[in-house]
Amino acid sequence: MEQMEEMVATIAELHLGNTCCHCVLTLKCREFYEKYAENDNIWELGNNQGEFIKRNRQHRTEAAVQFTNVKCITADPSYITTEHCFIKSVNRTYKYFSMRLKLHTTELLTNTTVNFSLLKKANGYKPFLYNITFDGCKYLRSRTNPIIIYLHSLFELYSNINHTCPYGPNDFVVEKLPISHIQRYVSDILPLPQGQYMFHSTWASFNMKRMFVKFYWDSI
Repeated sequence: MEQMEEMVATIAELHLGNTCCHCVLTLKCREFYEKYAENDNIWELGNNQGEFIKRNRQHRTEAAVQFTNVKCITADPSYITTEHCFIKSVNRTYKYFSMRLKLHTTELLTNTTVNFSLLKKANGYKPFLYNITFDGCKYLRSRTNPIIIYLHSLFELYSNINHTCPYGPNDFVVEKLPISHIQRYVSDILPLPQGQYMFHSTWASFNMKRMFVKFYWDSI
């Protein structure tokens, strides 16, 4: 568990300077590669300089991720509701995720708490790798936590959740986030062992839980 957490932090730190193991070969990337290239699941240099791919030593195949479902659950319908929340398959190679959450208050959001957690299915979904709770407004001001930066980067480019507080009264939107963008992060940059996973997020404001978003996928 500690090793996996260190992997997340190492990869995320490399993103801070707009460099990462996936795109730019650096001394730190080499150190990362040498440290974690072990056992049956190993990291290898890809065809492009600095590209790291997790392969199985025996079968030599790249990790694959299949997203299966998403759920947006309102905890306080008087405060916020879901207008839409879905994964749409356009064709065999292009899927995207869209979400619109409608606020029912004119009060600006200046106090937010967010929890991100990863769970793996084993007789029900159990905690796996990380469970982090943080002050959302504080993070958006400073952007210093490498793990939160990594998780935020999963959707930031396709969302209006990308600036400092306050938020509102506009809706919260994630618009046509390509599944391939998320797949790169959860298969190429930080491959996970085979299994069924759920990415769970809890969104709260003024110490009241407002919304839960759950992403389900299989790592094969």
